[in-house]
Amino acid sequence: MYILLNKELKYIFNSVSTILFSTLFLLICGCLLWLIPGHYNIPENGFSSISSFFELAPILLLILIPALSMRTFSEEKKQGTLDLLYTRPVNLAEIILSKYLAVLISVCIVLIPTIIYVISIYSGAIPKGNIDLGAILGSYISLIILSSGFIAISVFASSLTSNQISAFITGLLICSFFYYGFDLIAGLFLSGKIQYYIKETGFLSHYQSGQNGVINVFDLCYPLIISALFLFLAAYFLKPQKKKIFIYISVCIISLFLTSLFKTEIDLTSDKRYTISNTVKSLLKEIKSPVEIECYLDGDLNPGFYLLQKNCIDMLNKFGNLSSGNIAYRLVNPNKAGREFIEILDEKGIRGTVVNEKNQEGKTTQQIIYPWLLLKYNDKELPVSLLINETGKSGEENLNASIESLEYQLAVGLKTITQNTARKIVFLQGHNELNESELADIFDNLSYNYQVDMGYLSNDMNLPQLNEYELIVVAGPKSPFSESEKFLLDQYVMSGGKILWLINGVKLNPIAFSEAGASPSMVNEINLEDMLFGYGIKINPVLLEDTQCAEIPVNTNPGSPNPEFMPASWYFAPILNPVSNTMITKGISFVKTEFASTLSFTGKPDSRKKRQVLLQSSDYSATVRVPEMISLHEINRSPDKMYFNQKNLPVAALLEGCFSSAFNNRPVPGNIKNHKLISSVEYNKMIVIASENVIKNEITGTGKDTQIWPLGYDRYMKIQFGNTDFILNSISYLTDDAGISALKTKKLSLKLLDKIKINENLTKYQLINILLPASIVLILFFANKILRRIRYSKIQ
Repeated sequence: MYILLNKELKYIFNSVSTILFSTLFLLICGCLLWLIPGHYNIPENGFSSISSFFELAPILLLILIPALSMRTFSEEKKQGTLDLLYTRPVNLAEIILSKYLAVLISVCIVLIPTIIYVISIYSGAIPKGNIDLGAILGSYISLIILSSGFIAISVFASSLTSNQISAFITGLLICSFFYYGFDLIAGLFLSGKIQYYIKETGFLSHYQSGQNGVINVFDLCYPLIISALFLFLAAYFLKPQKKKIFIYISVCIISLFLTSLFKTEIDLTSDKRYTISNTVKSLLKEIKSPVEIECYLDGDLNPGFYLLQKNCIDMLNKFGNLSSGNIAYRLVNPNKAGREFIEILDEKGIRGTVVNEKNQEGKTTQQIIYPWLLLKYNDKELPVSLLINETGKSGEENLNASIESLEYQLAVGLKTITQNTARKIVFLQGHNELNESELADIFDNLSYNYQVDMGYLSNDMNLPQLNEYELIVVAGPKSPFSESEKFLLDQYVMSGGKILWLINGVKLNPIAFSEAGASPSMVNEINLEDMLFGYGIKINPVLLEDTQCAEIPVNTNPGSPNPEFMPASWYFAPILNPVSNTMITKGISFVKTEFASTLSFTGKPDSRKKRQVLLQSSDYSATVRVPEMISLHEINRSPDKMYFNQKNLPVAALLEGCFSSAFNNRPVPGNIKNHKLISSVEYNKMIVIASENVIKNEITGTGKDTQIWPLGYDRYMKIQFGNTDFILNSISYLTDDAGISALKTKKLSLKLLDKIKINENLTKYQLINILLPASIVLILFFANKILRRIRYSKIQ
């Protein structure tokens, strides 16, 4: 067989058509990826990834591979050399396999110069080398496996005819059908399940899974088994043997079934984002009693929700295996269970989602689905939502985010329902903090997972009592803390306790502002400034103004019995941007507040402490220093860029790492007895928010007419902002000792190109990536020609 393979390789490398198609393949790739603007252009996209190459390559290989394979048997048939081969001491399997491997090796050689793209992106990334080589390796493996399927089909097409053009066209059509055709057929069906299984019959879905950097056994085996099937068919058409072809097809079908049972995956990504984390594995091993899970995402689902269901079931199966069978699930279709069952779900907070779909006739149909799980453990139940619905994102983006978050959502649900003791949080009182009514909505959201208390430091709480709480929330104090109270809070932090600070840097007179539309502003002195400064942060005594702000109704016809209200921008009610690269702010919408201040980090950067901005202003913001009269007349200010000349001012930040006590080298307050000072803590974390309004819900009416509005809901704009999600995420992160919150960042990390470097050297990058790969192939071709001439001249 080696002799046959050597013969085929020589024929391919000495063919002008081979060098022509190979050079065109690399030139077209280079131009589309580096020169021509559009979807595939790498410098234009700005990401240090060659995913666009792996999108483009199969399209071009659909032409290149049939072109390389078209002569494998058709030329032998045309020249009559195939019958001569049969007389040699080789069998048909060796002949077919040698031709198949020769084309496969040729394709691999053509793909090798594309590594220049990887090298270029590696050098142009921020920082240099910030590229996921594991994901790229997985993509190359998937591309080669896909190519093997195309080659087998093209060799089969060549076995059908003695005409190379006919072989090329036949191979091109069958390859295109196996790559695109099944997806097109799947679109004819409304059932997501039918669509899924039809798509799984083609190459595209198996190839795309490898582009994530995860190598799945079935996705690897499927194209190889299809390749074997077409090679068997080629053998049948060359030498018909009905009994053998029946056996071969049966073997292929059985192999497909057996490999589909294997769920083994190899995660090649650099951060192992598709591997179940050790934190979750430990959590699952600790579950000693059975957890029953009902999945209500069932029924005739569209393709997007069916994919969410499939990924959810796969995740539940993984969790079940890792928990030694303590997790069991079943699918329940609420629409079939009846109206009474749906009403029971509604009482538990499980509500349907309306999905609008267009049928083949263009008519819109509505369907109610339930993307929820219900976890049952002993006598407890916990609903878990599977669907993330982020404002401003498309349905497809939200579904992808939902699939990415499955491990996190399930882990949080399991940890919550299986914990034996209630986790305790205390909201401090005694310094004019927000009251229970102003915190009512967040209390309702927290009460499901935590025991929420309100407490007074000075009267009824000492350090041992404080240490019973996982988290202290200081929400909107307006009067000073005593030194004793500060000492208790400081030593609570040094003991490992977590604090969520929500403190305004400035205070106003709310009664004067509501009655007269104006109020003087002054510094909010609460005697915590020195302690926070020592921890590494300062709440600035300023008020934030932002052109990205809420609107308020303003009477444009004052004094008239028929007032007319028009919307006006209220710059003191900024709508804050979540910083998207943190696990706390991932997936949340904008956060609304009012009369917010800003933050500044203090001290020199320290490798032992992480400082991360969570919420910030827009690109057009300004600050007002106090004392200053704050008036509704501010709505008349035009959004002048000369005034709003500051950007990305931090309003919320995370501090994480080593903290030193604010009472080091200071006397312990006199009324604190029998307590040894803890001078530092090696690791702790706290969050500081320079606005109480981030956690404060709106209240309207009095007495029986009192209405408590959801946190973050703007009644006038009729928009629900992301305040609740932000506060819940912050508390979840601070109280999460197991590290489950880190699962929220298990997604493709943003890897960017250095656009300045790329643009300054764009011509060089274009020349290297367009000309060099094609030049390498041409050099190999001409080197082969020269060596061949030298070899033949020596023989002569």
